[in-house]
Amino acid sequence: MLRKTKAETAQRDDSGPRGRYYVLEDGTRLPSVTTILKAVGGERIEKLIGWSGRVNRDAVLAVSADLYIDVAGTPPMSRMAWLATMQARLGKERANKKILAKACEIGSGVHQLIERHLREKIGEELGPAPIVHPEAFPVFAKWETWASTVNLRPKRLEQMVWSRKHGFAGTLDCWLADVGDIETIIDWKTGKEVFIEAHLQNSAYRAAIREMKHGDPKRGLIVRIPKAIGEPALEIVEALPETECFEVFLAVKRVWEFLETHEAEKESGTAPAEAVTPETKASAA
Repeated sequence: MLRKTKAETAQRDDSGPRGRYYVLEDGTRLPSVTTILKAVGGERIEKLIGWSGRVNRDAVLAVSADLYIDVAGTPPMSRMAWLATMQARLGKERANKKILAKACEIGSGVHQLIERHLREKIGEELGPAPIVHPEAFPVFAKWETWASTVNLRPKRLEQMVWSRKHGFAGTLDCWLADVGDIETIIDWKTGKEVFIEAHLQNSAYRAAIREMKHGDPKRGLIVRIPKAIGEPALEIVEALPETECFEVFLAVKRVWEFLETHEAEKESGTAPAEAVTPETKASAA
């Protein structure tokens, strides 16, 4: 097992308004990899917005149909009364948030079961078994079958890593595991598909581990775990080559730094004034 030294400690800081940071023992604050990657992810955000709209539309239609049946044969309701009744039935929490909460509960449960299984593998003392959503167990069973098939041998779990050279940090789900005979970085993702940011994240972790001299992982894997029954089955995705992804990650980090600087200037009132053009002059007039 890898030896943990005092220099390998850091504190996670989630108190900031724009993402997660890690604070090293000497006070250095490094943004998390996932915070940096918020500068991209347009495809994922676009799909989430579309899905959210569809879910809420379907919820409104269902509630409206039920209300129509319930009031059939009664005196007509005023428009205001109808809207108030609809609002009350829909509830304060939107439908997509309810579904997301359940999905996150399932995904979190699968993650807890995987972590417990791997901690047992490396000989750690286990506490009480986690209480998880029932739908998490069949998903975990699929993952367990895969792990047994590839002879997965974990070395370290939930480990913080960072790069002082490039200025980022993060927490790996599974730091250095042997998959077959290859030292591998594995990251778990829940959802219906693996987005490109996952490949960038995996490459950043591999580079950080190498910089910290904890190993030389030659491979990255992304294990996509379905959030709920009925979603696409367990998927094991080979991470794109580090040589292809890490420079892209650093470019994304530069974009993120630019955006952060701009937002900080706006908040402090030091942002440059907007350029005056003939169009803006005409609009002001």
